[in-house]
Amino acid sequence: MEFLDLPIELIERILIICDPIDVSEVAQTCRFLHSLICASADSVLWRELYLMQELDDPRDCVGQDGKQRLQIDWRKELQCIIRARTVLEHPSTMRPQELGRILETLIMLVYFIKPCTSPDAWFPGLSKNLEWVSNGLRRGLLDRIQDSEEFHSSHQIAARLHTYYGLTKNDAARSRLAESRAFVYLLRNYSPETEYGPFMPDGSVNWIHLCAIRHVVSSHLMDIDEDTREEIEYGSFPISLAFTQICLPQDDVDLDWERDWAGLTGTWIVAFCFCDHRELLREWIRQLLFIN
Repeated sequence: MEFLDLPIELIERILIICDPIDVSEVAQTCRFLHSLICASADSVLWRELYLMQELDDPRDCVGQDGKQRLQIDWRKELQCIIRARTVLEHPSTMRPQELGRILETLIMLVYFIKPCTSPDAWFPGLSKNLEWVSNGLRRGLLDRIQDSEEFHSSHQIAARLHTYYGLTKNDAARSRLAESRAFVYLLRNYSPETEYGPFMPDGSVNWIHLCAIRHVVSSHLMDIDEDTREEIEYGSFPISLAFTQICLPQDDVDLDWERDWAGLTGTWIVAFCFCDHRELLREWIRQLLFIN
């Protein structure tokens, strides 16, 4: 019996346990398989292929605002994810003008994740999406693309991903930290148009500015220098996204109507100081020694 003589249900079960790249190649072998894989009226095959990956079930995921997704295009999203996986594993395969799409796919994965049900359940409840992206980025994509021609047009998206995950090996360079400090402490970067913060004039987040802030704050929390460069493991930094995973109660909560499920009420006021007081103290001591 040949493969095409098998019942359609059995062919689909075989395809589901294959890698999505292999499934796409199978679809190019004949009209019947192309119709079965790419032109099916339902999305069962692609949904099952998606759920076979080491990723969160998107039906269980919520965004950073705590709201669930409304629609899921299983085929399109899986194809984008597998393409991103290919580029992460083999950067030389990235096509011209493709960087932005790859970064947007990674942002989508870390924005919509399966939440923890309680802070105590963090480790067993760690989002598969966060782990998947973290493992992929450890191959050095963000460090490499900073030298690419496409980096400028995708700088905001890359900075957003960089901010989410924390430190890369290049962040340990003295010149890189000096650049971040210069950006953060330059007063001209704070104006009424940006509400004196890391924002664009239209109110959206300026991720380049926020990435510099994250870099400066990180330098205060741990020693990062060229001597410890190789010790930096991407995605394991204590203030990275994996350590700040969204947590929602097990019971269904309508976030549009319910008061804060943790019992916190009132107006939140958040303020940050990015200055490293150790540097001020050292300068003060140097001035005293100079005067004396």
